Amino acid sequence: MPASLGVSNSRLANLWAQTATRYKNNPYVWFDLMNEPNKQTALEWVKTDDAIAAAIRATGATNKIIFQGTAWDGAWKWATSGNATEMLKAYDPGNNYAFEAHQYLDRDGSGTSPTCVAGSGAKRLEPFTTWLLTHGLLGIVGEVGWAANDGCTIEGTALMDHWLAATTSTAGGG
Repeated sequence: MPASLGVSNSRLANLWAQTATRYKNNPYVWFDLMNEPNKQTALEWVKTDDAIAAAIRATGATNKIIFQGTAWDGAWKWATSGNATEMLKAYDPGNNYAFEAHQYLDRDGSGTSPTCVAGSGAKRLEPFTTWLLTHGLLGIVGEVGWAANDGCTIEGTALMDHWLAATTSTAGGG
């Protein structure tokens, strides 16, 4: 993580090692490393993910680790943010991991507008699901959202239908 943010990879890894020590005997706990990292490049973030994963595994924890990408973890920007290239470098010494993305359906993908972009439902997940399927990786969509109106309900349904179709294929998982 860039020094300007004030938290080093070693400090984050230490925090996660303490957390892993506490929960390593609970198979129902997954380690979701960071919510929506956004102040660093994908390469900087994968180095942080790797440091944390190594610290978690050093405790003997076998829990699933969830890696996020940068750029607010947006599925729609998975390829353009550098995540599609750099997250392939994510390494879990315990080989028990998945990748997480988020997706909202308004104009800027923030979930703050009551207006959804027409046609965005399935299309916005495609960069992430295509990447997962291409590389035979597991993934989850940790956050989704849209407003409670007819247009957004249509797009939300398309998003969920796309995720279901992508994660039930033989190449991917979810």
